[in-house]
Amino acid sequence: MRYKREGKLEDLTQTIEYSQEAIDLTPVDNLNRAGWLNNLSAYLSTRYEREGKLEDLTQAIECTQEAVNLTPVGNPDRASWLNNLSVHLGTRYRREGKLEDLTQAIEYCQKAVNLLLFGNPDRVTLLNSLSSHLSMRYERERKLEDLAQAIEYTQDAVDLTPVGNPNRASWLHNLSNRFSTRYEREEKEDDLAQAIKCSQEAIDLTSAGSPNQVTLLNSLSNHLRKRYERKRKLEDLTQAIEYTQKAVNLTPVGNPDRASLLNNLSAYLSKRYKREGKLEDLTQAIEYSQDAIDLISIGNPDRAGWLNNLSNHLSTRYGREQKLEDLTQAIEHSQNAFKCLNSPLPSRLDGCRRAIDLLALSQKCYEAQEMLDYGLEIFPFLISNLSSKLDQEHMMKSVAGIAAIGCAVSLQCDNDGYKAIRILELSRGTINRLTINSRADMSTLYHLHPDLAKRFEDLRFLMNAPTDASGSVGKVTLKRESVMSELNELISTIRTKVGFEDFQNLPSQDKLFETTLNQVIVLVNATRVRTDALLIHSNKQVQTLPLDQSIFKLSGEYYEKMCNRFGYNDPEKCNDPENSVNSNKDMRDFLKWLWDQVVEPILGAFSFEPSKIPSEHHLLDDPVETACLIQHRHADGPKDPDPNRLAFYRRLLKRHPNMTSSVRSSGSSQARFTARTGTTDLKFPRIHWIGVGHMSAFPFHAAGYGSQDARKNTMSCAISSYASTLTARAYAKQKPVTPGLSDLEGVEREAKIIQETVEGHMAVKQLEMQRVNVVLDDLPLYNHVHFACHGYANPQSPFQSELILKDGALTVETISSINTERSQLAFLSACCTAENASLKLMDEGINLANGFQLAGYPHVIASLWEADDDLSVAIAEKFYRILCAESSIDGHERRHERIASALHDAVLSAQQIVLYGRQILDEPLSWAPTIHIGP
Repeated sequence: MRYKREGKLEDLTQTIEYSQEAIDLTPVDNLNRAGWLNNLSAYLSTRYEREGKLEDLTQAIECTQEAVNLTPVGNPDRASWLNNLSVHLGTRYRREGKLEDLTQAIEYCQKAVNLLLFGNPDRVTLLNSLSSHLSMRYERERKLEDLAQAIEYTQDAVDLTPVGNPNRASWLHNLSNRFSTRYEREEKEDDLAQAIKCSQEAIDLTSAGSPNQVTLLNSLSNHLRKRYERKRKLEDLTQAIEYTQKAVNLTPVGNPDRASLLNNLSAYLSKRYKREGKLEDLTQAIEYSQDAIDLISIGNPDRAGWLNNLSNHLSTRYGREQKLEDLTQAIEHSQNAFKCLNSPLPSRLDGCRRAIDLLALSQKCYEAQEMLDYGLEIFPFLISNLSSKLDQEHMMKSVAGIAAIGCAVSLQCDNDGYKAIRILELSRGTINRLTINSRADMSTLYHLHPDLAKRFEDLRFLMNAPTDASGSVGKVTLKRESVMSELNELISTIRTKVGFEDFQNLPSQDKLFETTLNQVIVLVNATRVRTDALLIHSNKQVQTLPLDQSIFKLSGEYYEKMCNRFGYNDPEKCNDPENSVNSNKDMRDFLKWLWDQVVEPILGAFSFEPSKIPSEHHLLDDPVETACLIQHRHADGPKDPDPNRLAFYRRLLKRHPNMTSSVRSSGSSQARFTARTGTTDLKFPRIHWIGVGHMSAFPFHAAGYGSQDARKNTMSCAISSYASTLTARAYAKQKPVTPGLSDLEGVEREAKIIQETVEGHMAVKQLEMQRVNVVLDDLPLYNHVHFACHGYANPQSPFQSELILKDGALTVETISSINTERSQLAFLSACCTAENASLKLMDEGINLANGFQLAGYPHVIASLWEADDDLSVAIAEKFYRILCAESSIDGHERRHERIASALHDAVLSAQQIVLYGRQILDEPLSWAPTIHIGP
């Protein structure tokens, strides 16, 4: 009692000592022992909150556990003890990040709830506690069922609490935040509407002088900000500013919450400036942001994020007014953000990225290089296997662009090309590399040294563990600096173990390049500092090829146009008959630019010359076949052509697999068709493309002048393949390659044609309209898989991009989590399976194609955008015919090459098709999306 009044630690210490002595003197079977153990745990927990000593919290858990064990199920105190045990375990979870503590906390709290009758007033409090634990587990694992249960239990707590009860507003506040969290995940407008409704009701129930009013106003402002970002209604943003300003006015200067409110207010004002362009909004945003930073301590975890906000506001004003002091201050604040050792890594690395970019803008490239080197030291710890894919995506979005600017700065400082490539490898494809490493380093570490592996994962999670608004975890400030120190010491220990000398390191230059021998690889990078192609020659030598700086500006513009398929996907133009013509014309102009500015200089540096594709002419004497062939060439009617004519055409294609076009012979009843010899006779060189940033979306293989100049295009010079990173490419090449191989109108035709084509070369199992679990079970059993279905690239969460099956979707997250052993080739005949749909995750390479590569398929054929149904059938048929015809060719490398070669040949043939009166070569939106990804 005296401790609660005066707060003297010696009083609390004596209380603990006397309580422990009483317990020691009490027999185990004494009825009072459980209660006294529970009291002792409460005192120990209080001292833990005061001093932060882990042994106090551990002893509190042990005492409460013993109290629970001593209390029979029918005892009314058992529910209370279970709840206390749940609270202590939740506190330790926040401290140490051990998932088993949180799992037990949920289990004990659920048991406590089940012991209380519906009319018991304590049930409401326990429901709210249980929902809080479930929310924490959702933050860790991102399982929607946890969040859904948290919402359900919080809703129950609200429903059981009468309107006059002072706790109702608090439960409504919690419910609104959980609805808001689910909105962030699923973007369902109803969840956001519910969040605003609950938050508004909580405010209405709270008296004007209540200390909770500020918190409630702040939450409502945040929800309104989200609705503004969705609907762009200015009144939502205006209200958010008004409510936050009111919350600031209600908060005394000495209150620790004032800083957070000022930071939020500055962010909302900055958004309004971007909307309306009023300089006074930006000026106020800068003032409030500075005030917020002045109010928080150096060790506050939020400090880095707030410094980044201020840096952003200042750099925005610099862009408008060109005052050097704004740029200087922006650089200083972003550098200081990186130095905030107690802040989460995403915030620190965001500061690093901003500092590098602004220093480069100031032409201080050597200072930028120094910042980059510091940032790359902690970059590998940014994400953890214990984080959900959604969290990993969120964290990587915070550092979007660091790879491109880092590469450019390194080259600007006259570093060699390999160092620039190493920077790209360290800061791109991070999530996929974590998956690859976990299947090698981590799986082996768990097998040989499980304690080290588990501690490593826990510490890496703690580096980015969420904190509350005050920057505390269980009222004990989380010292990320000490966590990082322990993590580095642990890595040093792991590297002393046999076989783990390079644990979590990027491979050496020799190891990284060992799969590039006799291969040609290009990395293309465009920034406002400089634009370059990094060329890896077949002898592993790296060459830096500077490109025209105008590429940077135009690449961004072309990327925006490509996202809309040059207007082809514009809903306002979908009924315009000229839309396809105009979109393809714009696409052809883009491909000419891509050839002139990017591809031709690169191919020239490799001395790749265009090859004239030889062809033979054949005559048909049969008048029926002649008429069919001519009609097929000049068909210009309904999308569903005569099936008899198509059947003849397929028979002719089977006899002459390299047929490309047909014309009527002059003055004759015969028809002539052209058959091109296979690319295997031409010995086209191969080239692998790796684009950085915007450039990762560009179809380098399709660059050129089309029908205007047959020699000025990529496909006449080389066989193209793609990769997201060198690491991903090396992972794919490690697999040995064995010989062998809305209604979509072409799916049935495609399946039938493939079966006919590969007959005699491999066994085929067809799964028509099959369930997801059946497909997943069958995938590891076959070398090759061909999907003909709908595909969708998710721009918000690329790991949720999907192939749509009978009862659901096969997502990137699901596919990449499996690990096949026999797989060789995945042909994804579906829309957008190779598209990097998220601008801020372009460098992560998260799409369906790369998901299959992570699952173990070294070769993937996929589509950069929406696939043309008829052309997909033609390309697939041609591809499999060529692949099966070459299946007898031996040699490991040749088996790798023939898949890319077969696709190259199939697409070249598709370019020459005249389908329904259309010259396909002049429609790059139709023939260009299909690409090969692999070694």
